[in-house]
Amino acid sequence: MVALNILVAIRSGSIRSLGVVVVALVVGSHCGGKAVVDDEPESSIVGQPCIPTIEEDPAFTGFRTTEIAFEQQHASCEGEVCVAYAFQGRVSCPKGQSNGEALCSTPSSVAVVGEVCGQCSKRPAEDTVHCTCRCGPAEGQPPVGPYCTCPEAFSCVELQPYLGQNSQVAGKYCVKKVSVLDSDDPDVCGKVIGHWGASCDGLPP
Repeated sequence: MVALNILVAIRSGSIRSLGVVVVALVVGSHCGGKAVVDDEPESSIVGQPCIPTIEEDPAFTGFRTTEIAFEQQHASCEGEVCVAYAFQGRVSCPKGQSNGEALCSTPSSVAVVGEVCGQCSKRPAEDTVHCTCRCGPAEGQPPVGPYCTCPEAFSCVELQPYLGQNSQVAGKYCVKKVSVLDSDDPDVCGKVIGHWGASCDGLPP
């Protein structure tokens, strides 16, 4: 088995293991700001839909709004990053399923086992899971460009703070402006589209 090249940054300050996924701790905030750009053109791949490879695992029951997951060199992103930015559930199963149901399957049509939360109405996959690129350094990080320029509908946001030894993933990334988290709004999810259970974020449909 080949380990997936995914990093999951836990916004809440804890660490969740996803089997063959590389996991790192995040401490910082979601700071916006203009990118430092080394004359790189606007990336045409930014915003294109992608499905994180971990969704091929039938035991993977979904992402959480407390996480930011990066998959480097994603096939759908022409060598760039596929990001799941504070997203709940599985891209491949928008409405989720309760434990014991067989409504969700992997992209290769294998049944998913276990409860899968439905996606958040305020953070659907089309707004929060997409191809992206690194548009600037994290606070305190030495520049390790080149960096891309975000398209007009995107913001350059620090998703992974610089911890001294993670320069390959630390930095700011292009995310959709509509998805940028508001620290003054405690309701990250809104109503859940589809299955909601006690382990899910958000409100019942």
